[in-house]
Amino acid sequence: MQRLGSPTPLSAAEAARRKKRRFQSRSDEEIEAEMDNRGLSYRHGWPLLPPLPVQTVTRGATLAVHNAAQHLGTVQDILLAQRIHTYDAFFAYRVPNDASYDEPIEAFLTLVATVNAAVPVTFVAPIIQLRQYLKTQEETRDIFIELIDYRAIYGLFTFPIRHKETAILEAWDQVSNIAETEIAKFNEKWLSMELLHRGLMEHHCSPTVVITSPSAGNNAWTQAILPVIRQRLRNLTPLFDLEVMCATTLVGVRKSDTLSVESYAKTVVMGGSIGIPNDTKHAGTVGGFVKLSDGKTYGLTNHHVVRDGLVDEVIKATNENYLKPGQMEMSTNPHRFNSPADCDHTSFIEQWKEQEEIWEKQKNKGNALAVTELTTIQTQLNKANQSSRDFGTLFASSGPRVMERPEFLRQPGSAQPKGKAASTNVNFLLDWALLEIAPSRSVENKLPNTGMRPNAMATHLVKGQLCNTWTPLDSGKTHIKRDEVQVGKHGRTTGYTFGTINSALTKINPKVESGWENFGKVYHLDSSTAGVCYSIIRRGKSDFVDSGDSGSVVLHDDTGTWLGLLFGENASGSGLMLPMDLILKDIQNVTGLAVTEPRLDMNPS
Repeated sequence: MQRLGSPTPLSAAEAARRKKRRFQSRSDEEIEAEMDNRGLSYRHGWPLLPPLPVQTVTRGATLAVHNAAQHLGTVQDILLAQRIHTYDAFFAYRVPNDASYDEPIEAFLTLVATVNAAVPVTFVAPIIQLRQYLKTQEETRDIFIELIDYRAIYGLFTFPIRHKETAILEAWDQVSNIAETEIAKFNEKWLSMELLHRGLMEHHCSPTVVITSPSAGNNAWTQAILPVIRQRLRNLTPLFDLEVMCATTLVGVRKSDTLSVESYAKTVVMGGSIGIPNDTKHAGTVGGFVKLSDGKTYGLTNHHVVRDGLVDEVIKATNENYLKPGQMEMSTNPHRFNSPADCDHTSFIEQWKEQEEIWEKQKNKGNALAVTELTTIQTQLNKANQSSRDFGTLFASSGPRVMERPEFLRQPGSAQPKGKAASTNVNFLLDWALLEIAPSRSVENKLPNTGMRPNAMATHLVKGQLCNTWTPLDSGKTHIKRDEVQVGKHGRTTGYTFGTINSALTKINPKVESGWENFGKVYHLDSSTAGVCYSIIRRGKSDFVDSGDSGSVVLHDDTGTWLGLLFGENASGSGLMLPMDLILKDIQNVTGLAVTEPRLDMNPS
């Protein structure tokens, strides 16, 4: 799966700071001046800490510090003397999202202490004492110091804006415009802007403007942009918090842990793994299957999942900026796909080979279960290696475009939308592709029989459920301005997950930066109007989306009807979704064929 954004090169000053963070501070005043100044009430430290979110890697961190246990004991004594209770203290590598692949992980070695940041104490004095102590030790002289609330170490509580919160929803346009205006004054980059409830405690989460930026670590954010935006937001009612998170892309890929022998069946079901042959790094999800009036059924995924250099060139040469069926270049050189994707197939084989090696050793030791286990393993390997993974070829694609339209379209048999949603046009992103199914495979719009964890989350979706209808987001039980709409999906990476659609639209950066392929550039947005999509906030402990889930069909939890198409993830943990009525309407426009499945159901039950 191709990335739609790429890491922003670090400034010379930032690169130098990371390469050799040798602070010469000797006095308490100098240490205080170097402390983190991002203004987060739940996170304090020295020096300026990497912007959140960060990946926490503990493996090898303790071994990197000589006498680590002794140092941690002293750290806890220092904090206790300052009346700060620590829930835990440990060494870890806290790696930011914008870290380049050639940066050594040692550059992010951090002393982490989890505390209760809601207690009214000052953290300046204890951080100074910690720094004065650690700088006397060679192995800890340059490490970060991070005191973070124990509830925030792996992320804040996040909840959607509810449909009944009209004052917040009505203020969203003004709030986001203020943020856009101030960011533009400093020419900083941003990727997305969403409105969520965020906080340390489940029942005390303020409405928060969450901005993602590949340059979130730049001083301009903390020293200029955020203070001005906060000042301007203080004049509004209700009060809004502000948070900037580091993100270099809204899409990506990681290893899939959901592959099973069912993934190699002749009949492919919803949420399967797909990828370009011989591509060992990228994969996406075929979310469901669309039957057109030509009588054929096609796999539905994202455009960015199928794009490569050839597809980009073909689309660039068209006037419409999308890929119609029968394009000559694609007919003479079909763009093929495998299911499962090559990277997932390789991972599946490696996992079973590891198990085979383990049980071979057990067999040599006389374990009576070994023969049975080895037979099962060989069956799995034979199925994976002997099955045809040829899935199909690219048939049509939206290309990277937007569609200007009201948030809701009037559907047959529905009431005319009222209010702002009926009259104000917004730029919805378009990101879909159809794959023509290979003769050796068949498809069915039903959920997989594996992967649903018992009691993982209260849901009406069940394994093997037939899902072949779609519903707009302004009718029946799925009116997001009237109801709390709960959803689920099955994706290539995370399998079954569940969430709630956020009632506030998420904005995507329209600005084109030379040398930085952001969403605005890819989607040909001008500098005056942002693109939009919906956010989905997880229900339960499992993230709703991870890299590689792009292309998943988002289903109404109560009825299993199609509501949208997942195309990305945000640094806040939310999934990014395009409405299904938009997708199906554009499929008809591009292909010239009517959609016969999924069929429209205005009152699903």
